[in-house]
Amino acid sequence: MTGPQDPTVPTGLALTPRNPEYQKDPFTLLDEVREAGRVIHDPLLGRYIVSRYDDVHAILNDRDLAVDPRKAAEGTFNQIFRARREENRTPSMLFLDPPDHDRLRALVTKAFTPRSIEAMRPRIHEIANELLDAVEGQETVDLMAAFCQPFPTIVIAEMLGVDPADQADFKRWTDDSVAAGFDPFASEGTKKKAEIAGEQFQAYLRKAIAERRAAPRADLITALLHAEDNGDFFNDDEVLSMISLLLAAGNVTTTDLLGNGMKNLLTNPDQLQLLRERPDLLANAVEEMLRYEGPVTFSGRITVDEREIAGCPMHTGQSIALSLGGANYDPRLHKDPHKFDIAREDIDHVAFGGGRRYCLGAPLARLEAQIGIETLLKRLPNLRMAEQELRWKTVPAFRGLEQLIVEV
Repeated sequence: MTGPQDPTVPTGLALTPRNPEYQKDPFTLLDEVREAGRVIHDPLLGRYIVSRYDDVHAILNDRDLAVDPRKAAEGTFNQIFRARREENRTPSMLFLDPPDHDRLRALVTKAFTPRSIEAMRPRIHEIANELLDAVEGQETVDLMAAFCQPFPTIVIAEMLGVDPADQADFKRWTDDSVAAGFDPFASEGTKKKAEIAGEQFQAYLRKAIAERRAAPRADLITALLHAEDNGDFFNDDEVLSMISLLLAAGNVTTTDLLGNGMKNLLTNPDQLQLLRERPDLLANAVEEMLRYEGPVTFSGRITVDEREIAGCPMHTGQSIALSLGGANYDPRLHKDPHKFDIAREDIDHVAFGGGRRYCLGAPLARLEAQIGIETLLKRLPNLRMAEQELRWKTVPAFRGLEQLIVEV
């Protein structure tokens, strides 16, 4: 950041779903931020916003930056976020730095392997078809409630070995937890719901962990308990935290990837028709969905020393907000970035983050999205959007629909 900042550049709550304009179209506002400078100071929220693709990509891959909010300076966004979120708890792996982060990630990758994900492919197809069996004969359907929300929940719950009768509780617990845990502006009512959900969730998981220790099963909970890296193992609290993270991060983001992706196909009928005619474009279409309207719009880092970030000198403990949505629309990288183009060549995006914190669940999310969209288009050949006013979730840094009414 050089020189005085343009006061008309949107910052603060204007860059959250609390702003109706942002909720309707965040990417046009993020364009303004990105083109105003490499670094934009956001004094209200105590952070510096970086939005250009090259800068965001470099920061995501910078191993010297932190994410642990306990390292943030007083009054900065990450410090405020922690104070309102988990003051008396050790952060999950998502908010830990090395060596703790690296140790936990090494262990979870022993259990959550590409082979275990690929082994689920036939069952993921079955789950998608079973959900669509239930909508046959209906004229209009809320695609979020009928498919996009339960689909990833059932997949991860089955991988964990959760009783199907408990899957609705899992979805409620994770939704309530994310609504407060990732929203520093959450109301007292929302935080109370999250507290109750967290207590119920932990009690359920502790019972499941104890059962697996006594009688191992062929599921992900057992695999986490037995994961070993150079003689190191998870303890029960770490297994509980990891399961919570897999469920919360996996459910909410994949739900929104599916919902946003289908909304963009249905509102761009030429692209929908192209995908029907050329199913070989499916994998590329999912990458364009991630670029165009991915489920996460912001990520964050913290400086641990005096350094320069994207050309701007910063002190120790500063909060850096990485605009993933702004970076994915950078015209320096993609021609005509506001066009949804499933045949776009050389798609680059930062929807899954980057570096040592690249999303652990990216292979599963891609697989679920590809299978889910393929099944929807095959089973519902006359699928189209119903007339409606789209309602968006209000959790900052996330982008997802409350509902999506379609005619089938």
